[in-house]
Amino acid sequence: MIRYCAIDLSGIFRTWWHATEHKPRNEAFKRTLNDIHVNTASYQFDKVAICCDTRAPTFRHEMSPDYKANRGDAPVGLYDALRDAEYELSKDFHVFRKDGFEADDLCASFAWWVNTRAVDEPGSCHLDLVSFDKDIAQCVTPHVSWINPRNGEVRGPDEVLKKYGVPPKRMAIYQALMGDKADNIPGISGIGATKAVHIAKAWPRVDLTALEKLIGPASFKKVTAAAEHGGPLWTWIALTTLNTSALTEEECERLGTAVVPPEPGIDPEAQRLVDKVVNERIVGTKKAKAIAQAEEEDDEWLKDWLP
Repeated sequence: MIRYCAIDLSGIFRTWWHATEHKPRNEAFKRTLNDIHVNTASYQFDKVAICCDTRAPTFRHEMSPDYKANRGDAPVGLYDALRDAEYELSKDFHVFRKDGFEADDLCASFAWWVNTRAVDEPGSCHLDLVSFDKDIAQCVTPHVSWINPRNGEVRGPDEVLKKYGVPPKRMAIYQALMGDKADNIPGISGIGATKAVHIAKAWPRVDLTALEKLIGPASFKKVTAAAEHGGPLWTWIALTTLNTSALTEEECERLGTAVVPPEPGIDPEAQRLVDKVVNERIVGTKKAKAIAQAEEEDDEWLKDWLP
């Protein structure tokens, strides 16, 4: 069996960038590379894809001008430092980026590609997605797992269901109902995890009478208003759904052949630092605290991963 891996570099890097904002710029760089080298060495993947964001707006920004509007402009130096990390990783791994899409869309495309191959040739391959982003949960199948880069926890379909109360294929509607502060998706007021689970499990063939009894008349009224033709719920679902067509089949096949040419930009000092720390494992409460601070808008999701 071929074991593939797709890593959300942009998500991991941003977590460290914000967690080390009061330290030298190269601190996020070296900690990101340490995370990735430690995880890839631990699992001994056959092929690794490093998935990256670009500076270009995505299809989600075209769909909704409010998407991630709460974040403002990227911090000065973030993209340059991210490109440095990308360049360094390209020496060992395949790097993928595509204007108009986010890194997790590329991960989703690889998930579609591996699922197709695994169905056609049972037992031929498996994909592990390495990411902090819970959006990745919607990609999980018997042939695709989700790895937490902090502690190496592996989640399959059963683990996703146990954690969120819904199967992977219902995660997009679940997130759309609850909203996502990090991406500026408001969700439906008053719909928490319990009610979102009831709705997502029944979606799309919802028994309205039964649903009203489960979530109450007030919440039911909000949901039906948001879900009517032209209502905002449909846009939110489109925003939370990862695009499995971000990469074509031919582009996915490149994971087994050529490496995408890297962008130059790494500086000698950053290279010296990464050479020093690449085999070190950063663990303990300091890292846990950094992650919690960097992801404070989503700390309900992260808290069970922290010591």
